Amino acid sequence: MNKEDGFTIIELLIASIAFTVLLILVTMIVIQVSRVYYKGVILSNTQNVDSVVMQDVSKDIQFGSNTPNMPVSLPETFGNFTVYCVGNNIFIYNLGQEFTQISSSNIGLIYGSSTTCPTNGPNPSTLINKDIQNGEFQELLSPMMRVVNFSITPKSLTNLNGSLLYDINIGIAFGSNQALCNSSVVNTCTNQDTMSIKKNYSNYSGKYVQCKLQLGDQYCGVSYLNTTVANEYNLN
Repeated sequence: MNKEDGFTIIELLIASIAFTVLLILVTMIVIQVSRVYYKGVILSNTQNVDSVVMQDVSKDIQFGSNTPNMPVSLPETFGNFTVYCVGNNIFIYNLGQEFTQISSSNIGLIYGSSTTCPTNGPNPSTLINKDIQNGEFQELLSPMMRVVNFSITPKSLTNLNGSLLYDINIGIAFGSNQALCNSSVVNTCTNQDTMSIKKNYSNYSGKYVQCKLQLGDQYCGVSYLNTTVANEYNLN
């Protein structure tokens, strides 16, 4: 009696299981590669923006033509806006607030030239409404980014030429409120809902803002840069 060649049901079942497992593994690898790719792109973009802001601030301090050795005014607050006058330029931002689109109440980090600081000039909202449309001011952030740290601190030490040194700290974050946390604020990095419920933008500021380790963290990135520069404008 001749036997016909072919697969038994058990052999087909084993082959199907092996193929399914292989397919799952390939899918998991593709998903992981995609997560790493998106995380890298977002972090790179965030770092690039942080670098541009740092370069602008450093340049304005180094070559600012205001009072000798004092090219930076103390930060001023106008409602939700914080304003730094650096050299002949000003920086206006909403600390900790996610930038969506430019409006009189929602900005990321506005940069432009101004002959007067807001103390002696118009309110920042007036500058934003007028000068953004005229192209005189530039929005440095992309949607879903926010300023989490912005400080310029004079140091008691000077360089060899006698110019006062300034410490600059800039922090930029990308991500929604739910994607970020602040390790200095209790439970915000362990409770997924804490930050979104509080709606307190001060929680999204400072040097301890970071991405939560959770599903979807590939769509989050934080970059901090710091440097020290001196005003060179008045040197002979």
